[in-house]
Amino acid sequence: MTSAPVERGPWSRQRWWLTIALVLHLQAALIFLLEKSSSAAPRRTVAVPLIHLREHISLGPLAISDPTLFVLPHPRGFSGDAWLNRASALNFQPADWNEPPRALPLATAQLGASFTEFIATNPASAFETIPAIEPTRRPSVFFPLAASAPPSICRIGGALAQRPLLAALELPVWESAELVGDSVVQVLADAAGRVISAVLLTPGGGLQQQAADARALALARSAQFAPVANGALTAGLLTFEWHLPPLVGTNAPVAAP
Repeated sequence: MTSAPVERGPWSRQRWWLTIALVLHLQAALIFLLEKSSSAAPRRTVAVPLIHLREHISLGPLAISDPTLFVLPHPRGFSGDAWLNRASALNFQPADWNEPPRALPLATAQLGASFTEFIATNPASAFETIPAIEPTRRPSVFFPLAASAPPSICRIGGALAQRPLLAALELPVWESAELVGDSVVQVLADAAGRVISAVLLTPGGGLQQQAADARALALARSAQFAPVANGALTAGLLTFEWHLPPLVGTNAPVAAP
């Protein structure tokens, strides 16, 4: 006889379900059997705290409505029994440590001893005689005032500086006791040399300055420049520098000694 190995095939789905159901039944039967044979142990009672609420309790003596009960020292709080309610029973008298003033004795014999010792150990040096220096007298130099001031002038700036004036503008000395500044006028001349626009750029505030600006504006409009052949307009600035009359001397010079 020959022995050949027997090949076993995989379990079917029905066989698996039957095996699982058999195992579950065996476990359930084992649980019931063990429960019937075991004896139940009595439960141990545990002691727990019990809270009993009292009726007809008044919270007035506890000063619950006082907001300073737990913030400040209060007779009804924990500090009351500690020291507030017993303050009257304490009779503490601090000792008086005041002592009458005692002045230190003054050693009159030693008054000025430090100064005397300083003078003895630090002799003063001899003072040098300062020679008397007499000032050197020089004759005073006086600058005479100018008898007359130079006339006012007009300066031409910009592109108009290339075109000379056909007739010089006559600017006299401005007779005024107040200071008068320069008057600046912007002009525009045509090809023939005539001024077709004149605008004052630095208007003044004082009466004398306004009069000088008006005079400068009138002189700028009457100016005549050299003509040009290309027929273009030329812009420029006319600055009028006003010269004031010289100051008159009121005090005579003092003669030199």
